[in-house]
Amino acid sequence: AEGWSAFADTEALPTQLGTSLRSDVPLPDDLAGMGACMMAVTSLSKALLVCGATPGVCTSECAASWNSALRDAYCLTPSGECDEAEKSCLRLEAAVNDVWPGQLSGTGQFEQQEFLSLRQKCFVSANCPNTACDLDVSGILRLTPPADQCPGFTFPGAEFEYPFLTWRNLKSYELSRTGGSGGMSTSSDGEYTQWACVHSPGCGPDGPGGADTEDEMACFKYSILRGEFVFWEWNSQLALHPPLFQMKASF
Repeated sequence: AEGWSAFADTEALPTQLGTSLRSDVPLPDDLAGMGACMMAVTSLSKALLVCGATPGVCTSECAASWNSALRDAYCLTPSGECDEAEKSCLRLEAAVNDVWPGQLSGTGQFEQQEFLSLRQKCFVSANCPNTACDLDVSGILRLTPPADQCPGFTFPGAEFEYPFLTWRNLKSYELSRTGGSGGMSTSSDGEYTQWACVHSPGCGPDGPGGADTEDEMACFKYSILRGEFVFWEWNSQLALHPPLFQMKASF
């Protein structure tokens, strides 16, 4: 499953002006059951709330929210990468039909045509451009490594595992010396403010079991506009973080 917010394991999102982060965005009560369906519902709720503040005007934070919502909804379609067991999502269909009555079937199976119907709302209702509403144009900003390079990748939390990186579990990686973070260079575009790399044993650019995967780290960029850590690349290719075994030996 794709993920959602870097603050999902906190009591509330912080409010940061000029971003899609708002304290009134409702977070799920049960993070243990936060699968693909719940994340898609939460992402859509966030997009509707953020864009509702500027009706008919697609601000940068509105566009980012819709793009994330469509990414998470697409994961539920037959072509999406979500586990088949997670793709049934009556709650997403109900959430769409609450706003636009009769738009989706209500069967719980989020078909490709239903995704295209939701995408059309991004264009028409939010007045957002292709770069927000068309995933073929924007690309899918992944919150986990590609499945062919690291299937089933999750991030350990205090009580259970998450299918996305949060600030809190990044701290856990740093305390155990299996991860680290730093600031992006001044040449970045301003949306991405910080990088983070975390240990991902057995994964890497050559897929599971490739060369030197036990020391591999998955690296992410934090989007302040979205409030999300998005997958960037492998540390073996970016060289952002010292090799873990080397780092441990230095202490």
